[in-house]
Amino acid sequence: MSTKNKFEFDKVFEKLQQMKPKLPQEIAAIAQSSFVKNFNTESFFGKKWKEVQRRQEGTKAYKYPKKTGLSRRKKQILVGRGNLKREVNSSIKEQTWDLIKLGVDVSSYNKGGYNYAKAQNEGTANIPQREFMGNSPVLDKKIKDKIRKSISEIFK
Repeated sequence: MSTKNKFEFDKVFEKLQQMKPKLPQEIAAIAQSSFVKNFNTESFFGKKWKEVQRRQEGTKAYKYPKKTGLSRRKKQILVGRGNLKREVNSSIKEQTWDLIKLGVDVSSYNKGGYNYAKAQNEGTANIPQREFMGNSPVLDKKIKDKIRKSISEIFK
């Protein structure tokens, strides 16, 4: 009588062990690219950021720009010199099976006693919220889809 493992649990377990280091990296990359995309679309997963005054006709910033040239009216919001977007593009801090952590190095954005990145992401009394990182049902769905796909690969 054969004692062959009908369900091949040893192969399933081996595939799971192979997936464990890769999946957190893939999930972190999904989150990071989604956050960078928020800069490109000037929104937080489809929820548009408040428009800047330099692009609103009738405002002082539009009529009397601090710098000459009309190109500033077309520049993306929160990109400026690009430091914050670049920081988000390298925001993966930890990616293990137990913890996936993304964050912006806030020390380079402390200006005048407040944290620029945090102020933009959360908003303040004087700064409208322009969230670029955080929890979102859209991101949750992308991550769950990736996990489901990875798990289904184990049982093939």
